[in-house]
Amino acid sequence: MHRKMRQVFISAILLLSLASPATFATTVRMQTSLGDIDIQLMDAAAPATVSNFLNYVTSAAYVNSFIHRSLPEFIIQGGGFRWNNATNAYSAIPANAPVINEFSASRSNLRGTIAMAKLGGDPNSATNQWFFNLADNSENLDGQNGGFTVFGQVIGNGMQVVDAIAQLPRIDADGATGATFDNLPLATPVTAGFTAQNLVIISAVTVLDTQAPVVPVGLTATATSSSQVTLAWTAATDNVAVTAYKVYRDGALAATLANVTNYTDGGLAASASYSYTVAACDAADNCSAQSAAAAAATLPPCVGCFVPNLESGFNLIGNSLNTTLIVATMFGNLDSPVAGISSNVLSVWKWNAVDGRWAFYSPLLSTAGNVSYAASKNYELLATINAGEGYWVNAAGPMALPAQGGSNFSWSGSSFTALPSGFNLIANAGSATPSQFNSAVSVTPPGTGVVATDNFASLWAWDAVQVKWYFYSPLLESSGGLPAVKAYADSHSFLHFQDYNKLIDTGVGIWVNKF
Repeated sequence: MHRKMRQVFISAILLLSLASPATFATTVRMQTSLGDIDIQLMDAAAPATVSNFLNYVTSAAYVNSFIHRSLPEFIIQGGGFRWNNATNAYSAIPANAPVINEFSASRSNLRGTIAMAKLGGDPNSATNQWFFNLADNSENLDGQNGGFTVFGQVIGNGMQVVDAIAQLPRIDADGATGATFDNLPLATPVTAGFTAQNLVIISAVTVLDTQAPVVPVGLTATATSSSQVTLAWTAATDNVAVTAYKVYRDGALAATLANVTNYTDGGLAASASYSYTVAACDAADNCSAQSAAAAAATLPPCVGCFVPNLESGFNLIGNSLNTTLIVATMFGNLDSPVAGISSNVLSVWKWNAVDGRWAFYSPLLSTAGNVSYAASKNYELLATINAGEGYWVNAAGPMALPAQGGSNFSWSGSSFTALPSGFNLIANAGSATPSQFNSAVSVTPPGTGVVATDNFASLWAWDAVQVKWYFYSPLLESSGGLPAVKAYADSHSFLHFQDYNKLIDTGVGIWVNKF
């Protein structure tokens, strides 16, 4: 066959083999001092040779090895020697048992291929040394010594690095023709006494992960409010490990998550339909195809709902509605993030007046992380915020929490009396002044102009913008009216409720020091 036609024919076979994933199951990266060379190995076609090469790779035998032979327009060779920086000398890489020759005409020694070097006259003598073909060497190497086994193909921009190495100046470091280092390429010219700085060092050869995870299955979408849809799916698998999921809303990327299997998408329009898909990714950023779609329509607008607005830092708010807030659902966590909420809330706190300790929760931790951290600090794990309870939210910046709906909750004389003595963190609906609240929680309503003094000693609310406390005391009001309350507040740099028209209303958390 004519040489040119034969080269075209062999190149076509090579390209066909490159298109088959089964032929190139493994990719390695050779990190040289001149750049990286990515090599796609022919696992299926040359299994013994690839296995032999990978044994050297995984044992780090090629770490700090160097290219010791360069023949322009022919080959560059390595894998035989490595440099020891401590001793400033080279040593031979220990060789494993020789591998059987796996030459095949379908894997010819064409430019860009990597093949095993071997001893003359022994086709089955290949061990640790290999070479890159700089040109079509098929007529020379395919028929010599049983043929030299091609077991990989340089991909990407790797040949630019190979060519750059081949263009380096060479020296005869042995001083004898045909010796080991008679064509040694030098990154930095030197006439004698070369060091690692002069050599083309291979700092590492690593196996790259090029296999994407399997496509996630079991995706479900459920509307949980007028602005949120909660997604869940079955965990995908990967040859190494799934490290992330990408969530797509109506075909566009909506979120990139950690290795979790649920997510709440927020900030959506009410009464609107949305379609979702999910893709699984690994640490090498190999991502699966998108899953089968799941759709959901958000709920109708929440009429009369309360939307808690937070400032940066600590916010004292309250559940003034006849509903129970599920903290993990409302704020999410690392295992199940809520869009726009989980990453912006640092911590949530509630005071247990009966036990005299704090309940803690952080969306920045996992479920297990919350349990562990709370236990380590002797906190309770905050799970729910019941009707009439106040709570603190430490926000990373100004933001709004999801809308909360339900009928108003107000403390009465009987329910307030049931609270333990001391400081209680509570919430109340009704747009009341502190004086009106004091009257409302009295078992026996006080007469006109009379201030009840047996409910609580003081009442406090927090201003997150001014970072100051609002203060009220029925004892001071009883003795000197509201001017006495204001005077005390002013003298202690507190805020007077009436000066700012501050009311005890829906969503406001308050401290009361109950008798």
